[in-house]
Amino acid sequence: NPGESRILKIEAVPDNKILKGVYELSGVAFMKIEYEGYGWGLSTHVDFSPIKSQITFDQDYPSTPQEREQWESTHRASMSYKPVQPGETFVEDGLYRAVRLNAGGSYRSLQVMPFKAGDIATTDSVKMPMESGDGVHLDGPVQWVWEGSAPIPTKPFSSAYVEGTEQFSLPGAACPRGGRWVARVRANADYSTPEYRYDLSRIVAMRRGQPMPSISNDAGAEWEWVGG
Repeated sequence: NPGESRILKIEAVPDNKILKGVYELSGVAFMKIEYEGYGWGLSTHVDFSPIKSQITFDQDYPSTPQEREQWESTHRASMSYKPVQPGETFVEDGLYRAVRLNAGGSYRSLQVMPFKAGDIATTDSVKMPMESGDGVHLDGPVQWVWEGSAPIPTKPFSSAYVEGTEQFSLPGAACPRGGRWVARVRANADYSTPEYRYDLSRIVAMRRGQPMPSISNDAGAEWEWVGG
């Protein structure tokens, strides 16, 4: 009503990574209004004073597993329009899913593969189980689509990873990141070039923090993250 005021509070989740520090925030705000009665010549558009202030981030974003899940969900959607074609260069680190295109549609791999910025996407044929988990394989040239953060060591050469970036988990451990997981079992005893077989009948959807299911009768078996 005339003479009254309102405080408008806008909350948003960043769609990119942010380093802690002080930033300038600027923008514009406007709204459409409606009025009753005689209003010929009155505008239905109201502009407010330009927004300009400073905002402080006390820590990097994302810096917690929950924030990372938020960011990955947004980033995954935006990166879905930027697939890496055979022979092209990956522009950022991450876990990528193979996508095979043909006249019948697109087919996605079950597993995701780690790549670093600067890597070149192979032009060779790629053979991987399909995302459906029905035993059918992709087999041919593929493009790669960003799916999630690659494992980030807590320090150089460390076997410990930043919470929420793990790609593998032991049975019984707390699930490190939400999404789908597939059971895998070491198929050879050579630790320098390990090989694995995947149990496609054991694909589970988990929330972060839930205990990972057991994998019976398979010593050395573990779970592998296959996407959010």
